[in-house]
Amino acid sequence: MLTDPNCAQDDTLTAKLQDTVDALARLGVTVSDTARPAIDTTESHRLYIRLLRAATSARLSDGDLQQQRDLAAGLEDGDHGYVAMVARAVTMGHRDWLRANERRTHLRAAWAAFFSEWDLLLCPTAASTAFPHQQEGLRHERRIPVNGRPEPTVDQLFWAGLSSLVYLPSTVVPVGLARDGLPAGLQIVAGHGRDRTALAFAKLMEKEIGGFAPPPGYE
Repeated sequence: MLTDPNCAQDDTLTAKLQDTVDALARLGVTVSDTARPAIDTTESHRLYIRLLRAATSARLSDGDLQQQRDLAAGLEDGDHGYVAMVARAVTMGHRDWLRANERRTHLRAAWAAFFSEWDLLLCPTAASTAFPHQQEGLRHERRIPVNGRPEPTVDQLFWAGLSSLVYLPSTVVPVGLARDGLPAGLQIVAGHGRDRTALAFAKLMEKEIGGFAPPPGYE
């Protein structure tokens, strides 16, 4: 699963990951480009943000929490922007959290069904290779270049949330340098409790594909 509509991805990274998957297939790995868990990835991503920001809301000051309540009160129902999702998440009541957690349980069941047929899911870790460091403005306001266009930095949360929302172990293995000369990595996601499966596959990949190769100037 090398791309998803919820996160614009740079073609340079996608091409490198596809080359890696093709190499694995040539080595005898059974690979499918279409096998997916029976989930709506957009719903999954929104649920991840909802539960993530609910969990981190405890650190908000009373003043910041009230500000989020005021913001949430004025939102339109169809607003699923990052700021709107955060405002709803940090201000929802426990009953709504229970409903969200129940939905997560349903997603976990769908993932379990997927991993009854497949050992692993291979996917990206981010939207691109390394981008210029920046700390200006709020995080959700920052942009990174993806295929020459500015894209929200927070969209990259999609690939982190895909597995962590539903308690799945994952690891990342270096796959060499992309066309832009920067390192790329492939995320390996395994079924619940199968941490060693992901690590074992990463070890085999490192042996067959090659480990970390520093970019020029960082040897």
